[in-house]
Amino acid sequence: MKKKIICAVFVIAAVAGLMAVFSRTDERDRSDTKGKGQKTLCDETEKIAGSYREIYETAQKEGNLNDLKTVQKIVEKLAGDGHTAVDFDGELNMEHPEKIEKLCEKGRKKESGEAVILAVMDNGGLARYDLQTENGELYVTNTVVSWKDGEPKAQVAEEYRAHSWNYTEKGWLFFERYQPEGYDGDSGYTAIRVLPIDETCREYNRKYIKPVGYGLNQLFITDWSEEDYGSLDFYDLYEIFYEMKYGKQTGYDLAYEGQIYNIPEEQIQQVFTAFLSVEPEELRERMTFDEQSKTYQYRPRGMFDCGFTPYTPIPEVVDYQKNQDGTLTLTVEAVWPEENTEKALSSQVTVRPLENGGFQYVSNHMIPSEDDIDPVWYVERLTDEEWEDVLEI
Repeated sequence: MKKKIICAVFVIAAVAGLMAVFSRTDERDRSDTKGKGQKTLCDETEKIAGSYREIYETAQKEGNLNDLKTVQKIVEKLAGDGHTAVDFDGELNMEHPEKIEKLCEKGRKKESGEAVILAVMDNGGLARYDLQTENGELYVTNTVVSWKDGEPKAQVAEEYRAHSWNYTEKGWLFFERYQPEGYDGDSGYTAIRVLPIDETCREYNRKYIKPVGYGLNQLFITDWSEEDYGSLDFYDLYEIFYEMKYGKQTGYDLAYEGQIYNIPEEQIQQVFTAFLSVEPEELRERMTFDEQSKTYQYRPRGMFDCGFTPYTPIPEVVDYQKNQDGTLTLTVEAVWPEENTEKALSSQVTVRPLENGGFQYVSNHMIPSEDDIDPVWYVERLTDEEWEDVLEI
């Protein structure tokens, strides 16, 4: 595998730092997008947002503004008006992607071109990307719309020449804003899926893969099965499975560095058996169990083992197979904006749908490739001995 070093930078799918509004220009001073002043650009964007006011107001009144169905209605409305539109979180296929494909082709040929992407946020807001190509360079202007007192308000968030950009074979558009050494502000990386993927793949990704993801766990980055759980850290899985089961975090105070808690055996078993077919004996072997109190020792991660960066690859299901035993095998690829790659690594994840609507993870098998990148975003938890050394210091 290729060795990669992570810097403390922010990495996301669609520039979460847009809401912290600021402006930037590069050395060529392209402050007027397509010849438009910022005020004109904001007025135009507010008008676009106003076109879906009725959808926004209805959803706000009914309390489902953050629902994917609401976002989809807005995307479809914008697409109906001829705009290239997608959702901010990458849950939907892009409408009118041909405009972006054409722009990227012009960019590759070092021709001049321009296009606009409208990304709908789950709060009814809007992120607008004005993209221009010139001499092989990509210029980006981000304009953000938020609703205030029932009115859409737009601000130009930033303008820059992309430090690097890439349009991949599978249809991912990556572009990066230059980050000075030591900069620890908002993300400089953006990844937007342009080409559509199968809707069933999206559904399976949303239900089975994204709730776990790649953040501080090994479920999708190492080989394991129900017969042999390999190197899986069950404490990492406990925190994730707990939130998946109850819709909230464990609730244990993370403020006390190195604090140890004792969790009742029944609670641990209920969390794990919801998502793994695991026996109590296996749990006791992989976690610290006190026979007398019938509790498990639990120490949350702290600042010393929290990882290098919170911005990890984005999981994407690209294929699936229904097996005769009722399980599903999903082919999952790790899209990593920081590395401008649509496949940092990949694996086959098998899940078992349950009659009650739930599911269990059955296995994960890595699909090796010479282009794989080491999952250096994952950091192992400190052992009890390592914690003792840290706390002494």
